[in-house]
Amino acid sequence: NSRKRLAKALFQVPHARLDLLPFYSRLAATADRVWSDISAPLLVDLEQQFHGQAKFKKNQFVESRMRTARYIGELTKFQVAPPIVFLRCIRRCLDDFTGNNVDIACCLLESCGRFLYKLKHTNAKVTGLMEAMNRLSKAKHLDERLQSLVKAAFYSVKPPQSGTKRMMKQYPPLE
Repeated sequence: NSRKRLAKALFQVPHARLDLLPFYSRLAATADRVWSDISAPLLVDLEQQFHGQAKFKKNQFVESRMRTARYIGELTKFQVAPPIVFLRCIRRCLDDFTGNNVDIACCLLESCGRFLYKLKHTNAKVTGLMEAMNRLSKAKHLDERLQSLVKAAFYSVKPPQSGTKRMMKQYPPLE
């Protein structure tokens, strides 16, 4: 009973406090090491909330969807949520890549995309999703704000290679 209440309390993050999500995720990860039945209901509730909010196209759920997406990303980083949860959520956003779904996909990539990109077993999937996202952003002719969001998400996952290092000018030794 108390574990169910803990899972419910971890699910109910204050709406205006996005800065608490990493701490709630850390607490969920720590509690999951001791009691393995805490994370399962939390993940089920979060995934149901994410997919339930994705059904509606109205702008009223944008902040809540961003909070849910970031929470899923943080739980994935702390290895409470398996990577398939992240992949399902971002695939859902890519299926209808317009409007708020672009924001949510970018939020998901920024929250845990780099972590999954660095893992060997998810590198190919994340690379494929990023390529699909890039193709969709070019095909859909997104506005400036959304294009900059997509670029920022890509650079947060895979930073650009630093330019060639400038060679220091060699001076002859003084005699």
